[in-house]
Amino acid sequence: MVSPMKYANAFLFSNLFIVCCALLMCWYTAQVLDFEAALSLDFYGFVASATMSSYALHWYLSATKVDESVRGKWTMRHKKSLLFLFVFSTIICTYFCFIFRAHWVVLVPLALLTFLYTAPKIPVWPFYMLAKKAYAKTFYLSAIWTIVTVILPIQLTDNQWNGLFYCFFINRFLLIYAICLCFDFRDRNIDERSSILNITQFFTRRQLAYLIVFCGVLFGFTSYFLWLKSISNIHIFCIVLPFIFLLFTLRKSLYSQSDYWYYFVLDGLMMGSSLAYIVYVFLGFMF
Repeated sequence: MVSPMKYANAFLFSNLFIVCCALLMCWYTAQVLDFEAALSLDFYGFVASATMSSYALHWYLSATKVDESVRGKWTMRHKKSLLFLFVFSTIICTYFCFIFRAHWVVLVPLALLTFLYTAPKIPVWPFYMLAKKAYAKTFYLSAIWTIVTVILPIQLTDNQWNGLFYCFFINRFLLIYAICLCFDFRDRNIDERSSILNITQFFTRRQLAYLIVFCGVLFGFTSYFLWLKSISNIHIFCIVLPFIFLLFTLRKSLYSQSDYWYYFVLDGLMMGSSLAYIVYVFLGFMF
């Protein structure tokens, strides 16, 4: 009998989980900014295939026999599966890129930025030389995630930018940035051995905790501004809930080495607002 944990690991480490995170984050952007009906199945197909393509390639290139983590071992055993997922999702993504070709001004730079994040792992000059230039890796990854889950839903539905949109963008960026700081702090020694520059290498745990709390203060200001912009109380509650959870579990996040804590709990926090709102809507239907 196959262990349920085997299926859970496959869902988590094959990147299907992170694809779900991206989709729900885009969906929640549409909920908060009130253009849900404008997001088509083509849009979600594009985001899903692009996310899978990027992450499958990233983890395929990250596989190493010396990685004894749960995810590292799973990745080494399933490199062919990751390669298949990369090729298949890239083909699907190319199809959706053709559908959204009118938005090439946004899609081409985003594709380039996404590729450059993984490029240092390609063992060919000049790509691996980029690792020595990655001063803002944490900021960079956070920006990509915020662009995909906030800017893309706005741009691909032809909505006009306003103060509310900019504030929501900053708000989401601060949450994702704080989460990425925890990831990079855990990986700081690995990055150092790989000659990859990581901002958290210059911080102690206490200093990094202060930085994340500072991000939380800025996050609180942007949440308050969203409330002033007439975002409903339930949305404000859903928006702030993940950061509150992050702050209350910050000690564990800065000490834990568990792959499940990072790739399930912390990655899952990015879609925490979406899940909280889904629960609220479900309870509304029930009662």
